[in-house]
Amino acid sequence: MNFWDSRFNSPEFAYGQAPNDFLVQSIQYIKPQARILSLGEGEGRNAIYLAKHGFQVDCVDMSQVGLNKLNQWAEKEGLSHLIKTFVGVLGEFEFPGEYDAIVSIWCHMPQEPRFRVHQQVTKHLKVGGVYILEAYTPSNIGRKTGGPQEPAMILD
Repeated sequence: MNFWDSRFNSPEFAYGQAPNDFLVQSIQYIKPQARILSLGEGEGRNAIYLAKHGFQVDCVDMSQVGLNKLNQWAEKEGLSHLIKTFVGVLGEFEFPGEYDAIVSIWCHMPQEPRFRVHQQVTKHLKVGGVYILEAYTPSNIGRKTGGPQEPAMILD
């Protein structure tokens, strides 16, 4: 069981069920009925929020446990028809199409796979699309606010 499977392997939601604040503030930039790719979606708090706003959301995460929770939640909410999930390691995962928006919220990874992911964002984001990115920067190190403390895992 990988780190994220262990983290999500409980009935509670590790990061709660409310969507990320930055995503809520940024939704205005996504065109109606857009197709969205959510990177590192985990247990689905952002995907559920986006689907409730009528977006089609493809979600990728390396945690099958987290995505199972997302799929169960989506079923309960009647949103399964708007959400697709893919298990994959982001640095190796091939994006499954073109998107009106790509969302990456606190999806930290080492520099080499991050570079490959950003290349795919450029390739798979439609003209006029938006990339919503919230990431840790070097100023996060030592603040004890969560997130990675290793320089290689943050955006600089």
